[in-house]
Amino acid sequence: MRPVRTILIVVFAAVAVTGCSARSTAHPPAASPTSNQPAATIPAPNSTAPHPVAPPPSLPPPPVPPQPTACRTAQLQLRTGRVEGAMGHQYITFAFQNRSSEACTMFGFPGVQLLDAHSSPLPTKVGHAYFDTGPARRVLLQRFGYAFFTLAEALIPYGSDPQPCPRATLAATPPGQRQALTSPQALTPCGGSVVVTPVRSTGELDPIS
Repeated sequence: MRPVRTILIVVFAAVAVTGCSARSTAHPPAASPTSNQPAATIPAPNSTAPHPVAPPPSLPPPPVPPQPTACRTAQLQLRTGRVEGAMGHQYITFAFQNRSSEACTMFGFPGVQLLDAHSSPLPTKVGHAYFDTGPARRVLLQRFGYAFFTLAEALIPYGSDPQPCPRATLAATPPGQRQALTSPQALTPCGGSVVVTPVRSTGELDPIS
């Protein structure tokens, strides 16, 4: 019986050696090689980024309305206003009225000339004064607008020599113009002397003038 036992021992020993050898010679699974290439880029979904908006075209500046020009005599009519008297003097308001459709401006003292009954010039002495009107200002005359001035005359002779006080009417020239307008208002300026104010924007008219 010893030989059989010996054979079995030898067989089991061989099997054990073979199993160990098989286990020792097994290789672990190979690792996947590392690639040096960059990872593939995943495209982003279509974006809706706003496109730059062009600025609106620049508009030309609005036209500048023309400035009113100086009033011309042909645009005007001379009207008579309020008449007042005090201490031997008479104060008469006159007005230039704009009869045209265009606005115009007026500034300064009007020119005045006394006329006789035949509309011929009389000797005229003209003085300038402001009275209570204040300094001269530019007056804007819209359509049918007015520019007023006051004329003062002495009704009583003054001085050592008697001075005539002729009956007269008035020719008034708008500031800066040469052509005059006439008024039928009766004047009796002693010595042919009158005093006028610059034109202004306020005054009172005679409703029947």
